[in-house]
Amino acid sequence: STSSSYSQCTNYTQTVTYLNGPTASIRTDLYVTGWGPHGVNNISGQIYDLNTGTLVTPESVLGISSSELRSQASSAIKTFLASNPSDISSTAELNSLIDDIVADSTRYYLTDYGLVIITRPYELGSYAYGSHDIVVQSNSDEHPVGSKVTLQE
Repeated sequence: STSSSYSQCTNYTQTVTYLNGPTASIRTDLYVTGWGPHGVNNISGQIYDLNTGTLVTPESVLGISSSELRSQASSAIKTFLASNPSDISSTAELNSLIDDIVADSTRYYLTDYGLVIITRPYELGSYAYGSHDIVVQSNSDEHPVGSKVTLQE
């Protein structure tokens, strides 16, 4: 007998978001469903050193400490929330969640316009509030810190 009560990935997309010299970055988007009303996107980022073929941290690429990265990412998410308030969560509720998000190294990826952090559905609001890719460090006036980016740009 077969059972459909477990989660399954029904869509898998990997996009190269940055390629410059020995540094490459990839954004992975999995759509996972348990066959209920809707599934969820599980999005992650990776940064690679092509000379060694190894995964590297955003801190090492940017030459900053982990605490600096977390502080910048937290500030960027809060800037985003100031313009796009959560539909269900208070600022106080979000502060501890933001700490967990920015500490997760799988949330970061590079683009030509800067370093981006990923938030997932249900983290900053309801499912309908969605996931967001937020600029943490910007190389572009078009994409300031705290703005949302999409890969279609």
